[in-house]
Amino acid sequence: MAGGWDKARIRGDCSGSSYCARRWLVVEAEDTPHLARWRSMLDPKELARADRYHFAADRNIYTAAHALARFMLSEAAGLSTRTWRYVVGEFGKPALAAEFSKWNLHFNISHTRGLAACAIASQKVGVDVERSHRSINLGIARHYFAPEEVRILSSAAPGEQANIFFRFWPLKEAFIKATGEGPEPSSRLILLFLRTCPHRVPSRAEQPPR
Repeated sequence: MAGGWDKARIRGDCSGSSYCARRWLVVEAEDTPHLARWRSMLDPKELARADRYHFAADRNIYTAAHALARFMLSEAAGLSTRTWRYVVGEFGKPALAAEFSKWNLHFNISHTRGLAACAIASQKVGVDVERSHRSINLGIARHYFAPEEVRILSSAAPGEQANIFFRFWPLKEAFIKATGEGPEPSSRLILLFLRTCPHRVPSRAEQPPR
């Protein structure tokens, strides 16, 4: 797909009351030819923050995530990617500046090494991606998870605990980011959808061609 974006999962339209779009982007070393175009979409503050990352991989994924957000906003509203201006909420969540309120768009981005994701919607929205193959710290779960969630995690076989942790954690993060609250109390809520699997990013072989 042009510009290096993976296929979108989109429903609704920007002028309606139920617009929702989400995309993910796997960024690897061979994607560096896209970087100049992605950087051209960002504003000076975003570029300065990207350049503060020490490692190229971190700079690149930050750049890709923020360019993806601008691309999706522009796709929805028909404006230039350089047009968008952001403000920062009480807990650090970015939002569109007041001058863009007529489009009624909310957005959220997340990135980890090698993967970026963005969601935009006509209501509050949150998204989170994590590297699920890393080891977990059960102390984090005991601090941030609700008692029932800790019980489920602790009673699982050791080989399954990481899988369960990474079913819960991204959903909690996404919920917190959608509400714009701090880590308490939302992170301790037992949400009905926590027992459902989050979207799985397809492997490189499964992804549609760019």
